[in-house]
Amino acid sequence: MNVAQLEQKWQRLSLENVSRGYKSLRVSPECLPDLYIGISKELRRCLILAVPRLHKVNVVNVIRENLTVEHFPDDNFIVLQLTDNSFNDLFNDLILSLHHRIRGIAAVEAYTGEFISALYRWSEFFENRRSDRLSGEQIKGVFGELLFLQSLLSASPAHEVNAVLDMWKGPFHTPHDFVLGQKDVEVKTKEISKGEIRISSEFQLQPDPGRDLELLVISVRTNPADGVSLKELSDAIRGMIREKQGDFSILLKALSAAGLSYHALEEYDTYRFTPVQETVYDCMHRDFPKLTASEIPEAVQNVRYDIQLSLLSNFILSEKEYSYGS
Repeated sequence: MNVAQLEQKWQRLSLENVSRGYKSLRVSPECLPDLYIGISKELRRCLILAVPRLHKVNVVNVIRENLTVEHFPDDNFIVLQLTDNSFNDLFNDLILSLHHRIRGIAAVEAYTGEFISALYRWSEFFENRRSDRLSGEQIKGVFGELLFLQSLLSASPAHEVNAVLDMWKGPFHTPHDFVLGQKDVEVKTKEISKGEIRISSEFQLQPDPGRDLELLVISVRTNPADGVSLKELSDAIRGMIREKQGDFSILLKALSAAGLSYHALEEYDTYRFTPVQETVYDCMHRDFPKLTASEIPEAVQNVRYDIQLSLLSNFILSEKEYSYGS
């Protein structure tokens, strides 16, 4: 099941006349639970899980700004209904994610529990919340981290997609932006014309015990005419998640933690960047210039400083030129 096949089903349902209840189609024949998409008499898109009548369902009805979750005990249906059509595309991602999670589960208790917990997890992403607007530098920083996430996903097999998405820790205010296997990666994104990067705390280049740490510097060119927007980069990553049948809500949660609503990413379309090159530095080298919490007096806190990149050539692990979008 993919988004194109799902849209074909929506098109078939849109031709139906609905006088009461729902017109529905099974999401896919390979899905063991009875999972359907439907159109209500108000012409709203729905996702329906038909639970066996004798099975008790523990679900709390939810009414959110653009989404409702309701249990109909007489039929033992759990119905998720979208009330704002502008979220149709995100609703498709929700359906695909749920389908991939429960399609092979035969035990009623297991698939209903997974279905209900996923509904509650996803429901927060269907709100018209507006947080404080991010600055251009903040958007550039998120862009660089997403660019690195895209490269990780591209190099990973489908069965690892969710684990790779979970590697992005930057939005959650952890010391380092990515946690990969036995190493962490701190990502800094700068203009190609700048020769330095800003280290904003004594913890950013502090390795965790037993783990390596690398510094990834991504150089971009701000390019309002031909650059890539945050929305376009996020959409490209969403396409990879769909193709590899991953859980898009993991990315949505990280973006939300960064102060970004996926539904409103277009607000930042004036910020566009062309990736130029990236350089990876070995922060573990004993001579690498850094100020860390373990090496400065306890009374010294909130350290901020710049590092001149031209003086780091001895610590380069790898370099790469981008041909993004070509």
